[in-house]
Amino acid sequence: MIPGTDNQVRATPAIRKAPSVMHIDAIGAAVAALLIAGVGFVAVRPVLAERREADARLVQLTAIESETSASLESLRATTRALNTARAETETLPVRLLSMTDRNSKIATVVAQAESFGMDVQSIRPGETVRGERYARTPLRISLGGSIASLARYLHELHELSTDLEITHLEIQAAAGVAVVDASIQADWITLTE
Repeated sequence: MIPGTDNQVRATPAIRKAPSVMHIDAIGAAVAALLIAGVGFVAVRPVLAERREADARLVQLTAIESETSASLESLRATTRALNTARAETETLPVRLLSMTDRNSKIATVVAQAESFGMDVQSIRPGETVRGERYARTPLRISLGGSIASLARYLHELHELSTDLEITHLEIQAAAGVAVVDASIQADWITLTE
């Protein structure tokens, strides 16, 4: 301002400089980096987690496949051994029945005894003992009849029931009576199942 004049000098406001291009680029790069990090956090992280889970499942499936292969090979070996044992069984002179044929076998033993005039008083199967290749089921047979009928019946059992092995025979007869009471203990040999 000059004294005595109306001219007043006014102070001009400071001019702001426009942000430099580098400053804008740095802000844009920071925003872009934040967006990329956000997308990576939101989109890529779950994909990576799923990938880790898939890898873990693949390891589990590989272990299960290995166990399954080993079990399958064991099953094949067991099947081959069973088929070999069955083939050997077929060549035996004695035909062994299955343990499930127990009632049929008992009915046959009773029918054979009755066909020779024997009176079957009781027949009791015992507890089956299983072996590696065959099983034994004890049978206790109580019957009565003439000594001649008993002899023919025992001969018939020996000839036709080759799967029965008599382990004990007890005969009781009263003096002057033609009828005897017999107690037979036998093992019925069957296939092991």
